Amino acid sequence: MKNKKVLGLMLAGVILANIIPQVSFAAKDVDVQRIKGNNRYDTSIEISKHAFSKSDKVVVVSGEKFADALTAGNFADQAPILLTEKAGASSDLQKEIDRLGAKEVIIIGGKGSVSESVEKTLKLQGKKITRISGNDRYETSTKVAEVLNAKNNIVLANGEKFADALSAAPYAISKNKTLVLTNGKTLPKGVEAKNISTIIGGKNSV
Repeated sequence: MKNKKVLGLMLAGVILANIIPQVSFAAKDVDVQRIKGNNRYDTSIEISKHAFSKSDKVVVVSGEKFADALTAGNFADQAPILLTEKAGASSDLQKEIDRLGAKEVIIIGGKGSVSESVEKTLKLQGKKITRISGNDRYETSTKVAEVLNAKNNIVLANGEKFADALSAAPYAISKNKTLVLTNGKTLPKGVEAKNISTIIGGKNSV
């Protein structure tokens, strides 16, 4: 398995696949590897192929909304993070899960993000399904922290916009901390000030 920092950076690539413009490298001697697919879903699969030969579990998250994908980054050192459309699990997604030999699929987000159809399709393949979700993106992030047994190592970032939380994900992983999202004004339910070790972003964000 790649180290945590590399996986964190790969996570950033998944989320930003359709956001950042193409970058031109002027130096001809720069060796740059591009990992890409035809769309964000294919790109997440290609990243999985480059990072993992096998994995007992995978994380499946919506590719249409960014918040749950940011929270899913907490698993980037444990399993591939694969994006799915809300409507259903594509054949390519199913093939990648089979290639990895995964027995468990962890779904991050409620049925409004990753539909019951996706869950049923993967269940029919004999996969153990674990769904982690809350009433909103903030509660979902705290529930992920609970699953990961986060105690006093919480990294807090704004969940209204993706930028700071996206930057926070590789840091949290590399430091064995857990990213939790806030609306920027109040602590998410279940999180106390004493549990927070790092705040990412300025006072206008958090």
